[in-house]
Order: sequence, then structure tokens, then C-alpha cells
Amino acid sequence: MPTPTQTPLQDIADARLAVQELHRNQVLLKIASRIGQLGGWTVDAKSGEIGWSDEVFAIHGLPPGKPPPMDDGLAFYIPEHRDGMRAAVLACIRDGTPFDIEAQLIAATGKCSWVRAIGEAERDDTGAVRLIQGAFQDITERKEAHEQSRRLIERLINTLESITDAFFTLDRDWHFTYVNREAERVLQRSRKELLGKNIWIEFPPALGSQFEIEYRQAIATRTAVQFESFYPPLQCWFDVRAYPSDQGLTVYFQDVSNRREAREEILRLNAQLEDRVRQRTAQLEAANREMEAFSYSVAHDLRTPLTTIGGFSGLLAKSLPPDAGERAKLYLERIVSGVKQMNEMTDALLSLAQVSRKSLQREAVDLGAIALGVLEGHREQQPGRDLRMYVQQPLPAWGDPRLLRLLMENLLGNAWKFSAKNPVTDITVGSQPGPEGETVYFVRDKGAGFDMGSAQQLFGSFVRLHEQTEFTGTGMGLANVRRIVTSHGGRVWAESAPGEGATFYFTLEHPKA
Repeated sequence: MPTPTQTPLQDIADARLAVQELHRNQVLLKIASRIGQLGGWTVDAKSGEIGWSDEVFAIHGLPPGKPPPMDDGLAFYIPEHRDGMRAAVLACIRDGTPFDIEAQLIAATGKCSWVRAIGEAERDDTGAVRLIQGAFQDITERKEAHEQSRRLIERLINTLESITDAFFTLDRDWHFTYVNREAERVLQRSRKELLGKNIWIEFPPALGSQFEIEYRQAIATRTAVQFESFYPPLQCWFDVRAYPSDQGLTVYFQDVSNRREAREEILRLNAQLEDRVRQRTAQLEAANREMEAFSYSVAHDLRTPLTTIGGFSGLLAKSLPPDAGERAKLYLERIVSGVKQMNEMTDALLSLAQVSRKSLQREAVDLGAIALGVLEGHREQQPGRDLRMYVQQPLPAWGDPRLLRLLMENLLGNAWKFSAKNPVTDITVGSQPGPEGETVYFVRDKGAGFDMGSAQQLFGSFVRLHEQTEFTGTGMGLANVRRIVTSHGGRVWAESAPGEGATFYFTLEHPKA
């Protein structure tokens, strides 16, 4: 009955609004069911009458209408799931046992889908099952997403199991959440022993070690860390890389004990080698000093008998009677020539010894000015030679001026000597940049040249590449050049070809800043 303040028209209006609201809710429910692919169903326990919502028909690929009988409905399920679904429905009808099953069915359209069927019983006043009802949802997309995730996880696990690095993960409470096969081997613990366990409890010696310090720093600062550390219980050196995340810590590590031992062995061998090099260098320096002293002594001691021989040879030449035979004169000339050559050799030995014995007094030196002076001296001694010289001015260098003058005298003396048979003596002195930015000095001539096959022995003592009758000399000039350049921290080399002249190159150590 309407209340005293309510009219029949108001009742009709309220009822109409309620119907509209119910209809709107039903529309929204249908939209939600369609979007969520969720339907409802019922089965009358006594009559067996079945009710399906439109969405249940759609999932089965059927138009809305009358649902098929139970056996026909169960026939949509694949054989592997059909019996399980039948047993669950019958148990729910018989004694009210609820069920929640995921199964595959093949719709009338041939489409294969995964569905979730939920069922529960509704009882009458006597407690007997009156009907069963539930929800029915297409979960194909969720199952496919789950399967894709499973495959990705499986692939990731396979990758982690196959990598050569040991690998484990920890949650934010320091519990193991994953341990790969290599980590089991290196840590000598099975994953069954470690999963879910606290790392500091399972490996107590790590507390307070670099491992704990680095791991906690990585978590606190959200920054990856890399370090090498020794773990005494396993007698291993580990190379560790740890990466923090919202879930905890990911740790890659390798047993690098063999690598560390090899590195330490290399360092030990290098130290031994350096020690041996120092010993051999000291021995070589001592031998060189002895050889230099011997050369100096020999050269010095030879001067007196050579002077005697030379003096008496001169007296003998003056006292020869006019009717002395040509053979006697020839023998005497050979004695005088031999004494002269021997004097030159002793001078060269003394010069070489002096180069080695005296310490360097380095200063700025103009090699161009030295070269001009040396060449002018040669021209004064042989004014008939046609000299064309090209000398870089200035030509700055850094070294001992006395030794650098001797260096230029030897190189320019050779250039002058081996150009003697040319109508024009053409000599160039200059510099050019080297491959490493150093200054490369050179002395170039267009004289006799030499075969590069002999270049290796060119700077040895008493080495001559030409006959004495062709070009005179002691074979000590280039040995002096090499010794001077070496003492200045440089190197010397030559380029030549027979009849095409020669170029001698050398470098000198730069002055220290």
C-alpha cells in the first residue's frame, strides 16, 4: 500500500526508475562479461535442465539459444580434460563439492581455447543440492601469456645454467632465490641446500669480509660493484660482479685462482728476469770497462815502440847509400807505411776509449755550425776539390759538444773520403721528423756507397767495406759514431747502394723537461 505521502503515480515512477536502473546494470554486466569473456551457467540438480549466458554460448562458438545436453556440452572438451570435468560436475550435483578447473575445449568453430570453470552448489531447506551454478571464462590469452613467460623463464634458466660464470640471486633479506649449476660446483653446495637460506648463515666466514662490504654497498647505493677477493674456506680467489635491483642482488663470479697464480708466477719470473738483466748488464759494463782499459793500455803502450821504429826507419832512410837497391828502398817504404797505419789505429783505439771513459756534459749544440767548420777544414786541406755542401742552419741538438763534434768529424770525414773519386763532392747535412715525433739527423753524400748486405757489421770496430788501396782508413770511425750516439740515448743506421752514395741517420735523446 502506498504511504500517506505517496501517490500511485509516484509508485509507478519509482518502479519505472528501478526497472531502468536494473536494465542499465544488466547492460553494464553484459559489456563487462563480453570484455572479460566471462559467462554464467546453471544446472538443475533434479531435472538436469541447463542454463547458459550469452558469453558461455560465444565461448563454445554457438549462437545464443538452448544449451546442449550435459554430455554434448562435455564433448567440447579435449579428451584429456573431458573426464575430469564430468567428474567435477557430477560430484558437485551429488554432494555439493565445489570446483575450480582450467581445461581446454574446441569450440564449434574449431577454435581451441582455454577456459576456467567455477562451480558451487545451492541447497534447499532440507540441505539437499537444488542446483549448481558458476562462472565460465575464456582464459586463453592469460594462458598464452603464462606459457610465453614460462618459455622465457625456461630459456633464461637454460642460459644461466650453460654460462661459464657461477651465478646466484638474493632477495632483499639476503636469501638465495636462484643458484646455477656452476655456482653449485664452485661453492661446493647444492642449490637444494641453499635456496631460501640466508647467505650469511650458510657462509659465515663471509661476514665482515670484502664480500659483505661490497654486497651491502651495492644494495645501499643501487650501484653495481666489481672486485676480486679471497675466500679462505674454499682456498679460492673470486672475481665478482654484483648488480642490485628492486628484488635484491644478482651476483656473477668466477674462480680465478689459477689466473692469479699464473699472474703471480709471471710477476715472479719478471722479477727474476729483471734481476738477471741487471746482473748481466753489470757484468757487461764491467767487461766493457776492462776492454776499454785494455784498449787504452795497448794503444798507449804501443806508441813508444812505434815511435822507436818510426824514428830508426827515418834515420835508416837517410843513411842509405846512393847505390842501395830498389828492393831495400821498397822494404823501407813498407816499414814506414806500416808504422803510419799502426799509429792511426792506436789513435783510433785511444779515441774510442776516451769516448767510453768520459762522462757526458750535455748542453745545446748547433750541429750545422759544426758541420760547416768541418767541411771548410777539408776544403782548405784539398782546395782542388769541387765541394757543394747543403747544411741546415741552424741544426739544434742536445748533447756533449766535444763528442758531437767527434761524431760529425767521423761522418763528414767518411762522406769526404768516399766522394773523392767523384768530379763534384756533394754533401748534405740536415734533419727530418721521425715516426714517433723525434728529430732524425742525417749526413748524405753521393760517393762510392756500399752494399746493404754488409750494413749489420758496418758499425763494428776495425770493420772496412773497401780495400785499403781503394780508400784508406782504420775502420774505427763508425764504431766511434755508434758509441757516441748510444751514449746519448739514440740510435744510428744507414741506407746506401754501391755507386749511389750513402745516408747516415742518427737520433739523440731529447733534453728532460
